[in-house]
This record gives sequence, C-alpha cells and structure tokens, in this order.
Amino acid sequence: MLFFNKHTSVGLHINERHLWALYIVLILYSLIPIYQAKERSEFKYKVSSILTLGYAAANALIPIIFIYIFFDTNKLDLIIYANVINSIIWGIAIIILIFRKQHGRVKKEYVEYALKIGFPVVPHALASMILGNSDKIMINTMCGSEYAAVYGVVYTCALSLSLLRNSLNNAWVPWFYRKLSEYRFDEVRNVSRTFIDLFSICFVFLCLLGPEIIFILGGDNYRSSQILIPVIMLGCYYNFLNLFFVNIEFYEKRTFIISVITLIVTVLNILMNYIGILLWGYGAAAYTTAICNAFIVIFHYFSTKKYENYKIIDNRHLFSRMLEGVAITLGCVFIYNHVVIRYISIGVLGVYFMTKCFKEYRRIKNDE
Repeated sequence: MLFFNKHTSVGLHINERHLWALYIVLILYSLIPIYQAKERSEFKYKVSSILTLGYAAANALIPIIFIYIFFDTNKLDLIIYANVINSIIWGIAIIILIFRKQHGRVKKEYVEYALKIGFPVVPHALASMILGNSDKIMINTMCGSEYAAVYGVVYTCALSLSLLRNSLNNAWVPWFYRKLSEYRFDEVRNVSRTFIDLFSICFVFLCLLGPEIIFILGGDNYRSSQILIPVIMLGCYYNFLNLFFVNIEFYEKRTFIISVITLIVTVLNILMNYIGILLWGYGAAAYTTAICNAFIVIFHYFSTKKYENYKIIDNRHLFSRMLEGVAITLGCVFIYNHVVIRYISIGVLGVYFMTKCFKEYRRIKNDE
C-alpha cells in the first residue's frame, strides 16, 4: 500500500495525507488488541478495560480540544490528526510496557513463532476487510451513493451484534483454550451450548428492535430499509457461530486454511453481489452476504472435523440454531408492521432471557 500510495489515494478518493494518517493509526492501534489478548490470556482484565476505556475517552476528548484551540482549521483534518496523536500516545505506552516486562530483550524464537502462525492470517484479515466492505462499495458503484448511504445506515445498525460477538469471544477464548489444553471437552461442549443459546436470544432481541434502532440512527427517511436489518444481523449471527470452529483452527495452529476459506468466500460474495444487485437491486447484497457467511460456517465445520469437533462443539445444536436463524429473520420481517405483536415478543423474550441467565447462575454456584 505504501508503494502505491498515490494510486490508492486516487482509487479510494482519499487525500494522500489522510492515507498516511490511516497507516499510522492502523499500525499503532493494532498494538492495543494485541496487548489486550496477552492480558486476557492471563485472566488480567483490569488493564484491558483501562486500555479500552482510556483510548475511547481520549479519542472523543482530543478532537474536541483540537477544534477548540484551532477553531479556524479544517475540522476533518483536526479530527484525523487527533486520532493519529491518540494512537501514537497509546501505542508508545504499550511498547514501553512490553519492553519493560521483557527488559528490552526480543526473543528470536518468539518472533519466528509469531511469523509462522501470524503471517498466513494476513490474507484472511485483508479478505475479511474486503468481505465486510464489498457490499457498500459495489452498491455505490452499481446503484449510486444514495443507496450506498441507506445500506450503510442499516449495516451500522447490525454492527451492535458484531460488537457483542467480538466482546464475548475475547472473554471466551482464554477459557476455551485452557479447557482444551486440559482435555475437558465435555465441559466446553456444555458451556458452548449455553453460550450459543444466550447469544441467539440477543440476536432475536436486536432483530425485534430493528425499527427503533434504525429510527435512532437514521430517522424516518430510512424506515423503508428496515426489513434488511434482520438479514444483515443473520450474517453477523453466522459469524458468531463460525467462531467456534475458527477458534479450534487457531488452537491447532491451522491458520493457513482460515485464510483459504476466507479468500474463497470473499470471491464468491463479490460474484453473488454483482449478480444479485444487478437483478434485484441493492437489498440483494444483504442476502448474498448472509448466504456467504453460512458457507463460511459449513467450510470451517468440515475443516475441523479431523480434530473431532463434535467432542468440543454440539454440532447438531449449532446447525439447528443456524436454521432457526433463517426462520427468525423471516418472522421479524413479517411482524415489523405489527407493533403490538413485536412488543409482546420483546417482553416475552426479555423474561425468558433473564430466567435462563438466573438458572445458569444458580447452576454455576451449585457447581462451585
């Protein structure tokens, strides 16, 4: 990207100096989740929480200070440069923390191990970014910026489920890997079943609240696109289910196959998007993405069969939830025009969720 900076700038319609700012933020910000992963693996959540809250607070406060001091300067530039400075501050702080603990030494075997495991994941990360943004880019190119803006708002609504998925997985992975190393497969299998059920309830709850979410984020002008919310959330839900198999592959250090699957599905998604948008309009992108995310789950399931994934994950339970997700999506689309039924469903689901959480809490206390 650095060597083709001018071409990238023209292709993405982004100012070249803003691209340099983006590179700095990407490099330094990535140190935060890396350090957080290390802390979580040691079950030290205090520092991880401080980093998350501190970075978020500074990211909101520094731009305000910059705008107040340099009032006459371009506001977009101020916000971008403020984000760069925030990333530099936190990035340097994390580098100092790491080097203090390592007494300034870098172990060669650690670097070799990291490159061996991490390098094959690079294509996966790049393909995931393309997969997550190809919808909006293709809609903008094929249908126009107005439809891309509408789809962008709907997609933002579904990000709430993605944020929940990432947060829960960050907490789940250290426990999951420890239990696998202890060969306590039955315990993982039972807990994962409950984990899937609780997340499934959150998925349904957010789908039911779709009209309210889109009204808050976009207003009445975007109400006609609300039927796409459950479909996009279904794709996010499948991404959550996929994590159970991907985590096994990471544990077994099968990072190469992760990248291969992501690349295949990304190409498939672009082709399906092109055909779907051409035939049925911009809304088809939500359906094609959900279908491709379902394919990812299936591909990773077959990839982990050799590791006897059925001992770790209740596959029948997981795939039944996949099918139920389709029925729930279609049901939500139907009841969006029936406010009373939808609110009753939200109330019943809330009571069920609290009851299930209470039962799970009692079970954990009894086990202790």
